[in-house]
Amino acid sequence: MDHTTFCRGDGYPYYDLPVTDSSDWPTELPTGWVTRDSGEWIFRQPVAFPMPEQGWKVHVSATLDNAEDILKAVESYCHRAGLAYKFIRSRTLLLRRNSKAGDRTASGKFVAIYPTDEAALERTLTELDAVIGGREGPRILTDLRFRSGPLYVRYGAFVKMTTTDADGREVPAVRTPTGELVPDDRRPGFHLLDGVAVPPCLQESYAAQRASTMSDFPYSVSQALHFSNSGGVYVAQDKATGAKVLLKEARPHAGLDSVGDAVTRLRSEHWAMCALTGLDVVPKVYGMELGHENEYLAREFVEGTSLAVLAAGRNPLLTGHGNPAALADYAGWVTGVMEKVSDAVYAMHDRGVVFGDLHPNNILVGEDGALHFIDFEAATSVESQSPPRMGAPGFQAPVHYLGAAADRFGLGCIRLWLLLPLTIGIHWGPDQADRLIAAATELYPLDDSFADVVRAELDLDNLADDGRPETSPGGPDREVLVTALLDSAELDRADRLYPGDITQFRGAHGGLDLATGALGVALALTAIGQHVPEAHLDWMRRRFDALAPAGCGSGLLEGWAGMALAWAEQGDDERTQVALDRARAAVVDDLDVSLSSGVAGYGLALLELLDSRPELSAWLDDAVDRCLAAPPGCGAQPGLWHGDTGVALFLLRAHQRTGASELLDRAIELALGEFRSLPGGAGPAGLASGVTGLYAVLHLLSEERHDEELETATQALSAYALDSLAGSGGLADGQAGVLVAAAVSDPAEQVARLASRVDWHLISGAHTGVLGSGSLRLSGDLTTGLAGVLWARAAAESGTAPRLPLLLGSPSA
Repeated sequence: MDHTTFCRGDGYPYYDLPVTDSSDWPTELPTGWVTRDSGEWIFRQPVAFPMPEQGWKVHVSATLDNAEDILKAVESYCHRAGLAYKFIRSRTLLLRRNSKAGDRTASGKFVAIYPTDEAALERTLTELDAVIGGREGPRILTDLRFRSGPLYVRYGAFVKMTTTDADGREVPAVRTPTGELVPDDRRPGFHLLDGVAVPPCLQESYAAQRASTMSDFPYSVSQALHFSNSGGVYVAQDKATGAKVLLKEARPHAGLDSVGDAVTRLRSEHWAMCALTGLDVVPKVYGMELGHENEYLAREFVEGTSLAVLAAGRNPLLTGHGNPAALADYAGWVTGVMEKVSDAVYAMHDRGVVFGDLHPNNILVGEDGALHFIDFEAATSVESQSPPRMGAPGFQAPVHYLGAAADRFGLGCIRLWLLLPLTIGIHWGPDQADRLIAAATELYPLDDSFADVVRAELDLDNLADDGRPETSPGGPDREVLVTALLDSAELDRADRLYPGDITQFRGAHGGLDLATGALGVALALTAIGQHVPEAHLDWMRRRFDALAPAGCGSGLLEGWAGMALAWAEQGDDERTQVALDRARAAVVDDLDVSLSSGVAGYGLALLELLDSRPELSAWLDDAVDRCLAAPPGCGAQPGLWHGDTGVALFLLRAHQRTGASELLDRAIELALGEFRSLPGGAGPAGLASGVTGLYAVLHLLSEERHDEELETATQALSAYALDSLAGSGGLADGQAGVLVAAAVSDPAEQVARLASRVDWHLISGAHTGVLGSGSLRLSGDLTTGLAGVLWARAAAESGTAPRLPLLLGSPSA
């Protein structure tokens, strides 16, 4: 799921379900018609409509300007013809579909019509073309265009059918003429299902599409570098000279942003590059061309590596080599690079051009250190004093930073990001910037002017939120954070209590599981000694009692066992037993042995509850047997949450309880197996799916048994697992998870140092908390948000290894 889809535009600081208001397209249905909503779509059909299983469907494209008129015409026709149809419910969703980040396979599709046979298909196309033929709209990349549009056709399923693809994933299906279900091919390009012929009414359009070439185009494409809804980026050769060039493609009416479409932006880019002709940092521009209805900009192909990639490979905080010499060397490199970047940007301003989209991926660095700026599509004139129209999270200036001020803000963000790549939180208020500036000057040997330069570029007084509370230099204290978490509760909602990750909107857990649900927050609050308000517990009780017995897994974070553990912590024996019984029922047919959703997590919960419920011993034995029988590598992905590392942790804890050496043997085998499979002996940091969780379990195993390979593996991962700066603050794969691993394995001095890094991720001001997965909105949940941060900080402050909810601390006696 795309996190941007769950971002409201009204200042609401948390992820939320997309608005499903259909008032943009009000329609009165004829008698005998029914309507139903389904996500982005609204379906309408006659009550007795004989919907075929599959066939030739008609798609209608539209722009934001003509969508209402086109829909009225299509609806009027479908009502007269008695044809089922569906349409995108709102202008907002249509804009999102046709935006630069939109799905290319869905782009342009505004209305879908379901003819019952080929005769109805021909009538529909012919009669609708007479009414709306030639209207503007984005080209639908998966379909065959009928005449001049906006009507398109594709053969596919009319009703939901699924099958599994080559990777075992469930995907939409279509039935072959022999009756076999195969994946419904929705890739860009018109693809015919084997055995399906093009109807006579489409032969002319089909022949026209096949005959359409760009033989007179002055460039020949040799490689596609990138595709977006705006168009492609290609390596090409000039047919006349053989010179290597880069081509940027712009699709009309697609790639929408707040100002216009991809063509509008490409023309802006051409204007800017022409205005900057002669600057060494700007590739030479060769001109604009029209090809196959799309526009293309041809420019010099420049070699180089993006500044973002270079920084990721050199920054000691990301590579786990943060010794003083490495930090000093890197700081010197950053200073030199930023001098060149600043000079280049101010030279553009002198030519009257605001770059408009400054971020490290738009700056290429050659082997000789020379810079080239690319992607000028957001450029504007200095004198226009335009607000920023687009930008990358963590670098885009607020809308009130006009003209060159937006570029200066981008410079400040890049200058800070190269040292501490956490600038994505800056737009929440000046406290975040001050916190990062202070951390950077403490970590690196920087010039005395660094802080003043960054503050001036960011113009923090202009960024300030006058209503923000006073916070400590290290971030909000625990009382402020707990209050913010409790205040975020939305008792009037049925789907969730505490705002969290977007995964809380899917699944059968009803917003209650430990990972992103309310019981995870309650468990964390209880673990740090905080009272959970009775009204909040009442919400959880009502929601739990309404849950269906089936649907959830057995595991600790995304299953019944975790809920049982949370109810036990609240002293609710009845609901604890209900959750345990349901976890046991889920285990019976469960092939999932993971900690998060499967048997290993279920077993860890049983171990925790065994002293108060000795009757669980037989269930525990069964869980052990199932994990011993599971083949290595059967998890959804490696790591503590979903992979063999989580199974190893459970078997280690079971060994510590029973003394059975074969359990320890198997735990070591599984953990070392995941270590050996790491690419190049390393991998991404993170507790859930990265090397941080593996390191913590290897450390626990090495404490249990002296083994040379165990100790070597633990030592090999130590620096990278703990010293690599996480890109987010949460428990799953963020800085709080690193802190948990350190609390298990490292001395107090190291733990305290890593605790300060968690504070770098905290947001304070008008809203207080931590950015969740995707880093676009705040989260309060256990695995991605504030509850997990509070729990990890409390563990670090207490000086004892944390127990709940990950059970990485000492086992029960």
